[in-house]
Amino acid sequence: MAVDPVVGRSPIRLDVDPALQGRLPTLAAGRSLVIDYYVSVVRGVAVGDLIVRFGDPRPEPRYMQLEPLEGISVLAERGLLGLLEGATLRKGGLPNSRHLLISLATPERWIDFLEHHPASRG
Repeated sequence: MAVDPVVGRSPIRLDVDPALQGRLPTLAAGRSLVIDYYVSVVRGVAVGDLIVRFGDPRPEPRYMQLEPLEGISVLAERGLLGLLEGATLRKGGLPNSRHLLISLATPERWIDFLEHHPASRG
């Protein structure tokens, strides 16, 4: 029996960096935008990052459907919803390894999130 990985809908809509506007359908190539995270404990300190990718979510019910972007389905791990209000999707990284990332409107809340989600994930 297949598991539906999406448990509901959220009215959250990400902002899109102007440099990405109009390019998302080509980048997505028919796939969903999936936002997840990992947390690991290193020497007693929780560290982690947001993961932004095109693809399908893992088959487990922990994702929420956000408002679509340029006709693309956007799914986010439900624990991240409070962090994604006012967030912006953009490209970043080194010039030879640019990738999608999320800029949080209130990045300091990420530290609080890590403190409350210390279980290893990946």
